[in-house]
Amino acid sequence: MKASLKGRYTNDKSTAVVSLSANAGDIKLRASMTDATFIKGASLNGLTLAVEKPGFFIIDYDVPKKARLT
Repeated sequence: MKASLKGRYTNDKSTAVVSLSANAGDIKLRASMTDATFIKGASLNGLTLAVEKPGFFIIDYDVPKKARLT
């Protein structure tokens, strides 16, 4: 499992992105969350889930929009 955290702070705004990924055999599972996921309590805003088989396909799913991104 891999995890990363990226943050940025400017004079009036801060942002953060967290990514978690895990291998399940040939398939990679990934979840990405932004600071919008945690502001004012836990929510699905800023949450993206992904399934990838390198060299074959990648499926990104934006949870709050219920939309598949490719």
